Amino acid sequence: MSANTTTTSDIATSNSIATPKAMTKGEREDLQRLVRQREKVLKSPAKQRSAELLAEFENQIGQEYFFDQDEVWQKAMELADREVRKA
Repeated sequence: MSANTTTTSDIATSNSIATPKAMTKGEREDLQRLVRQREKVLKSPAKQRSAELLAEFENQIGQEYFFDQDEVWQKAMELADREVRKA
C-alpha cells in the first residue's frame, strides 16, 4: 500500500474518529446557553428591522391615501364621470 492510503483498520483504531467523547451535562448546558445567547443577538436586529419596515410602510400608505385632499376626490370624480359616459 502507498503512504497516503487509509485502511478500515486505520480508521477503526483512531480514537478521535471511532469513539467520539460524549458531552457532559455541563457542556450541554454551556452549549444551550450559547445557542440562546446567539438567538437573542440575531433576533434583536431582526425585530428592529421589522419595526423599521412597518413604520416605513405605514408612512407610505398614509401618503398615498389622503381622502381629504381635493385632488383625490377630483380624480375619483373624473374617473366616475368617464365610466358613466361610457355606459
